[in-house]
Amino acid sequence: MSERIRRRRHRAAVPAAAVLLCMAALSAPSSPAAATPFADGVTASTVFERGENGYHSFRIPAIIEAADGSLLAFAEGRVNDATDNGDIDMVMKRSLDGGMTWIDFNVIADDGANKWGNPVPMIATDGTVVLNMTRTGGTVTGEDVRCGLASETDTRRGFTIFSPDDGETWQGLEEITASVRPSNWGHFVGGPGHGLTLTDPAHPGRLVIPGNHSIDPPPGSGIDCLDPRLLGAHMLYSDDDGDTWELGAVDQPQTTGFHPHESTAVELDDGTLYMNSRDQRGDSPGLRVDTTSSDGGESFDATFGAMSDVVTSEIGGSVVNAADGAGSRLVFSAPGHPTARENLTLWSSTDDAATWTEGLKVYDGPSGYSDLVDLGGDTVGVLFENGERLYDETELFYSHRISFAVVPLDLLDGTPDPTPVTPDTSGNGHDGLVSGDPRLVDAEFGTGMELAGDYVELPATNDLEFGTGGFTAATWFRSSDTTFQQALFWGYSRIDGEPKWWVRLEPEQNRIRATLENGSASQAVSASGAFADGQWHHLALTRSSTGITIYVDGVAAGSGPAISGSVSGDPRTGIRVGARVDGVNNPLRGAADEVWLFDRALTAGEVATLAASNTPPAGAAVAHLPLDTVECAGSAQSTPDTSGQGNAVTVAGCATPVGGVVGDAAELSFADHVEVADATSIRVASQPFTASAWFRSSETSDQAILWAHDFGATMPQWWVRLEPGQNRIRASLNDGTTAASLEAPGAYADGEWHHVALTRSSSGTALYVDGALADSAGAITGSLSFGAAYGIHVGQRPDGQSPLSGSVDEVWLLNQALTATQVSTLMQQNTVPSGSARLHLPLDDL
Repeated sequence: MSERIRRRRHRAAVPAAAVLLCMAALSAPSSPAAATPFADGVTASTVFERGENGYHSFRIPAIIEAADGSLLAFAEGRVNDATDNGDIDMVMKRSLDGGMTWIDFNVIADDGANKWGNPVPMIATDGTVVLNMTRTGGTVTGEDVRCGLASETDTRRGFTIFSPDDGETWQGLEEITASVRPSNWGHFVGGPGHGLTLTDPAHPGRLVIPGNHSIDPPPGSGIDCLDPRLLGAHMLYSDDDGDTWELGAVDQPQTTGFHPHESTAVELDDGTLYMNSRDQRGDSPGLRVDTTSSDGGESFDATFGAMSDVVTSEIGGSVVNAADGAGSRLVFSAPGHPTARENLTLWSSTDDAATWTEGLKVYDGPSGYSDLVDLGGDTVGVLFENGERLYDETELFYSHRISFAVVPLDLLDGTPDPTPVTPDTSGNGHDGLVSGDPRLVDAEFGTGMELAGDYVELPATNDLEFGTGGFTAATWFRSSDTTFQQALFWGYSRIDGEPKWWVRLEPEQNRIRATLENGSASQAVSASGAFADGQWHHLALTRSSTGITIYVDGVAAGSGPAISGSVSGDPRTGIRVGARVDGVNNPLRGAADEVWLFDRALTAGEVATLAASNTPPAGAAVAHLPLDTVECAGSAQSTPDTSGQGNAVTVAGCATPVGGVVGDAAELSFADHVEVADATSIRVASQPFTASAWFRSSETSDQAILWAHDFGATMPQWWVRLEPGQNRIRASLNDGTTAASLEAPGAYADGEWHHVALTRSSSGTALYVDGALADSAGAITGSLSFGAAYGIHVGQRPDGQSPLSGSVDEVWLLNQALTATQVSTLMQQNTVPSGSARLHLPLDDL
C-alpha cells in the first residue's frame, strides 16, 4: 500500500471489516488552478490532484452545499492506480469561499485494501450531511458482482454516514443494503453525484438517492450475466433524515433498447422528479435516457426514453435546477462528444427537460465524470475530472485531477465559439475538426500539423463509412517517441465488439499495426521497422475483397487475408487522425501531413505515386486534408480597423472571441493570426511611430506579438516578441543596415494580461511594458518599411514562425512616438492623441 499521512479514529457500528474515519485536515489549502483550457469567463480551481496525500488518483466526484454555505467535494481516493477496483477510499475537501480554495483533506472511509465508492451526498432537514456510498471487496470486479461471483460480504453494499457539523467530522456508519436491495440484484450503487432533499409539500425534507442496478438473468433465459438488458435504474428514499431507507421507483430492464445506468436526478418546480441516466450500450442517439416521478421517487411515471438534443459519451452526468433572472433553468453536465471523454459541456433547459440547448464547453480537453451544484446568484458550479492533453504515461488523461469551475449562467446563452477546421480539398466537403492547438510545421508537401495531444477528426458521414467495401487511408507522419503507442488513424469506435478500423505506430514492438473489425471478427496486419526515428514516413492501408495491405514509404510492408462484413456499422463518430476516438488516448507524439481517404483499394503503383508526388488517381478521393491551414467552419473571419484609415484586415485561422482588457479580445491558437495588408497608411518608413497591444499567454515558446513588413537580418522590419525561454519581451527595429534591439526582462508568459508599446522617434527607440519604460536605445534613422513584402502580422512572424498561443487585444499603430505619460494613458484609458491613429484593431468583432 502506498504510504499516506492520515489521522484516524475508529467508529462504533461498523461492519465486520474495519472502516476508518478521518476527522482532521491533512493538507494546505489548494490554490486556484494555473492556466488551463477553461472557457472564457469561467473561474476554476484544482480540488484533488494525482499524487496528493499518497493517492495515485481521484475519480468520481460529488459536491453539495452544506447548511453553513460551505461546499463539500467528495471523491474516490484511488491508492494504487486509476482503475475502478482495489484499494479505494472515500475522501473529501471543503471550500469556505465559494470554491476558490479547498481545505481539510479528510479520509471519510478507509477499509484497507477494499473499496468505498460512488459518493451521493444530501442535506437532512436539520442540516446534517448524509453521505451514501458503496462498499465492495478490493479483489472483486464489476463483472464478478453482475455475474454473482462475489460473496455477500464483498459484493456491492450500500451504507450511509453522517456529519452533524457541515463535513468537519463524520460518524454513525450504517448499512442499508438489506432494506433496499432485492435478492435478485447484483450490481447496486447510488448516483454517482449529489442526491436530493425535496421541498415539495407532499414530501417535505424527503431524501432521494438516484441509483442503478443489474438483475440476475431470468432462469432459463439464456441471457449472459453481462448483457446490458439486465441493467436498470431506481430511486431510494428516506422520510426520517436518512435513518431508514426504502426502495422506491424501479425501472426494470426493458425491451426498448435503452439500458439506464449511472443516474442523476433533480426536483422540478412543481415537485416532479426528473431522472437522467447513462444509456449503457443502448440505442439512444445521445447515450442518455430520462424519465420522471410524480410521487417523490416512489414510482416512475413511464419507462426511460431517449433524452432529446444531447449527445455525449457513455459516462455519468449531472443535472441541477438553477434559477436565474429569467426563471427556472435545468443545467446538465457531461462530456460533449459522442464517443470520447473530453470537452466537459453544459446544456440547459427552460421547459422542464422537454428540450435542451447546448450552452458552453467548460473545458477543452480530456474530461470525465462531473457533478453540479447551484451556487445562487445566477451561477452554477461543476466539479469534474480532467487533465491535460499529453502526459508521458499510458493511463487515461482525464483522471489526473478533479477541478471545480464556477460558471455564470449567462455564459450558457452566449454565441458558441467558432469551430476550427482544416479544409478538405477533395471537393466533398469533409473538413476535419481541429481539436487542440496544433502547430503548423514544415512537411514533405508544404505544411503539416504537429499533433502532440491534438487531433483532427473527419465527420461521420456516408462517404467515409466504408462498410463492406474497399478503401484506402494514407498519410505522412513523423515521430521520435519510441515509448508509447500512437494512433495514426482510428475509425468509428473503441468499444470491443463494434466495427472499427485503426492504424497505430507501436515503437516498442518495432512496427506499425493496423486492425479491421466487423463486430464479430478482426484481422490485423503489421509492418516491421523502427519508424519512430524522427523522419517523415508515408503510410497507406488498403482493404479489398482479396486482402488487407499496409504500405510504408510507398512499398508494401505487410499483408493479410480479407475480412468480410462492415468495418463501420452505424458509427457514432467519424475518423480521427492522431488519437483514438474514445479520447485523447494513444496520441500521436509527432506530426502528420497529407491525409487521404479513398473509397477503393489503391493499387501498389497508385500508392507508390501518392507517396512520391502526392498525386492521387483521378476521381477516387473521398477526402483530402493537406493539413496546411486552419479556418472557421462556415465562413472566414475578419475584424475591422476602426482608425478610419480603411486598412484591410483578415483573420487567418479560427480565432476565438474572449473577454479582453477593453471589451472582447482574440484568442489565437498556434495556427491563427491577424494580418493587416500592406498599405501606405501602415508603412512607418523613417518617421516616428508607436505600436502597442495587450497580450496574454502561458506558453513557453517564442511568440510574435506584432511583426511588420519582413523578416531576415538584412530586411527592413520592426517587431515585438515574447521570449519566455529568456524571461523577456524583445523588440527589434531594422532599417536594413542598422538594427536596434530592446529587452524587457520578466516572466511575462504567466497567463496574465500585459501591455506592450514600442516607440521610435528622431532621438531614440523605447520599449514599454505595463506602462513603464523597460528599455531604450539610440535612433534608427532609415526606413523600416522600404520594399515591404508584408503588412503587419499580429500573433505570428510573416513566414509563420513564432506563432502566438494566447490572447491579443487593442492593437494600435500611431504616427508619433508617445511620451512615457502618453503610453501610460494609452494603457490605462485606451485613448490616443487626436489624429495619430494609423491602425486600430479593437478585436471586439471577429
